[in-house]
Amino acid sequence: MIETARLRLRPLEAGDLGFLTGLMGDPRVMQHFGRVFTAEDSRAWLDRQRARYDTVGYGYWLATERDTGRPVGQAGVLSTPVADRPPEPALGYILARDVWGRGYATEAAEACCDWAFRTLRPARVITLIRPENVPSVRVAERLRLRRQTHVMFGGYEHILFSRARADHVPSASFALPASQRPAG
Repeated sequence: MIETARLRLRPLEAGDLGFLTGLMGDPRVMQHFGRVFTAEDSRAWLDRQRARYDTVGYGYWLATERDTGRPVGQAGVLSTPVADRPPEPALGYILARDVWGRGYATEAAEACCDWAFRTLRPARVITLIRPENVPSVRVAERLRLRRQTHVMFGGYEHILFSRARADHVPSASFALPASQRPAG
């Protein structure tokens, strides 16, 4: 589990399917994803995330409010190959419409970035954002991710943003459980 000042991120579970179906079935939420998910698509998504936990140890996690436990979206890190490069840790998030504008995307993405640098120790962390997704471009800018280039990904043009390990400053509001903290 990853905790921030206002959020908890935990692995997705079978019982989260109802929330995911509503979240990913919302046309406004999914407008920059390329399609709206059916209930069957949401089940397959959940199964893929859970399979990722088994194979690479991470994926999208359920984001809940710390104070209430209410699910508000999902955020995480995916091992993502872009163009001819080997897979790199990529930040992603999908938030429920009723929490847009509260800073949850920035908070969750920063926690995921911290987690990736502390746990995976990559040379850089990336995110891919469609140019028309202005709110997510602003999140990347707030996170001090650098705009690198435009790439095709999943059949759509994306802006590739990145943060190098040398440029990463760990977030004070981020906390790993003691069992996951690096030694030293």
